[in-house]
Amino acid sequence: MKKILILFVLILLLFLPALLRADEISDLKSEVEDLKSRLEVVESEGEDFADRIARFVTISGYADGEYIATDKDGDNNRFRVHHLSLFFKKQVAEQWRLFSEVEYEDAPQIEDGTADGELFVEVFYIEYLPSRYANLRLGRFLTPGGIWNVEHYPPFVATQNKPQHIKKIFPQVTDGLQLHGSANVSDVLADYILYVGNGSGNSGHGDGNENKGVGGRLKLTLPVSFLTTTEVGFSAYGEKDNDDLKRRAYGADLRLQWKGLRFQGEYAKGNFDPSTGADYHRTGYYGQFIYDYKKLSFIYRYDRYEPDSTVNDDETTINTVALNYHFTPSVVAKVEDNFVNPEDTAAEDYYEAIFSIAIYLGE
Repeated sequence: MKKILILFVLILLLFLPALLRADEISDLKSEVEDLKSRLEVVESEGEDFADRIARFVTISGYADGEYIATDKDGDNNRFRVHHLSLFFKKQVAEQWRLFSEVEYEDAPQIEDGTADGELFVEVFYIEYLPSRYANLRLGRFLTPGGIWNVEHYPPFVATQNKPQHIKKIFPQVTDGLQLHGSANVSDVLADYILYVGNGSGNSGHGDGNENKGVGGRLKLTLPVSFLTTTEVGFSAYGEKDNDDLKRRAYGADLRLQWKGLRFQGEYAKGNFDPSTGADYHRTGYYGQFIYDYKKLSFIYRYDRYEPDSTVNDDETTINTVALNYHFTPSVVAKVEDNFVNPEDTAAEDYYEAIFSIAIYLGE
C-alpha cells in the first residue's frame, strides 16, 4: 500500500505542470471566445448604426484641390485646397424632401471668432413635390440666373475658374419661396421657376429690405433633329436692397450638342439705380466649346465682363483653353490656361494656369 501511495504521488508530480497549463489554456480560450463575442456585437451595432444613418439621410458631395501658377504681379504660385462640399438629402415622405449643401472653401480654420476660408450653408430647402407641373421649395436655393450659377460643381464643369459675371449680376443665393415645374407643349419641353425672396445680402434671420426680390427662369428644350441637345433659357430678377439700390437683371443662355461637340453660352445684363450717384449697368457674356473624345475633353472659352458702364475701357476679357481627363465619371483631372486682359488699361496682361483634381462623392 505504501508503495502504491508513493507511485501515485510521483505520477501526480509528473503530470501536475501539464494539468496546470491545460487550465491556463482553457482560461485563455474562454477569454478569446468572450472577446470574439464582444467584437461581433460591436460590428453588429456598427452596421446597425450605419444602416440607421443611411435610412435617415443620404450624404454625398464633392471635393477639389489645385495648384495655380501665374505671372500676375503680386501673386505667387500656390497650392489651394479649394472646396469640400457635403450634400445632405432625405426623402422624408413620398412627396416631401429635404436637401442641403454645406460648403467648406479654402479649408477654413476658425480661431478667436475669425475664419481663414469660408464655411457657408449654400443651399438648404424643404421641398414639396405633388406633381411635375408645380412644386414648392422653401429655404435657401441657388438663384436660377442662367446655367453656371446652378450647375457649377467642379467634377461636372469644364474649368475651375467660373465666367466673370457669375454672382455679380444675379445674386448667388436667395432665401425665400420657389415654385417650379415642367410641362410639354407639343414637342417642346418647358421648365419654369418663379421665386420670391429677401434679396441679395439678406440671408439668415435678418432682412433689411422693405420689398422682396422676385425673379423667374424659363428653359425650353427644342426638338432639333440634327442636334442631340438644344436648350434655350431666359432669366429675370428685380430687387431693392438695403442701401436703396434698385437692381434689375436679365439674361439669356443657350446649350447645344452635336455628337461629341458641345456649346454653352450665357449673356447677362444688370441695371443698377443707386439712391445717390449715376445709374450704371453691368454686362457679361461667355461662349464655351467642349469636344469630348473618349476620356478626354478639349475646351475653349471666350469670356467678357464690364462691371461699370460709366467707366471707359472697364471691361476684362479672358481666353481660356483647357483639357480634362476623366479617370471615372466621378474623378476628373483638369489643366487650364487663362489669358487675362485686365479692365485697367494700364495693367499688364497676365496668364494663370491651374492644375486640379475634382472628385464627386457619390454613386
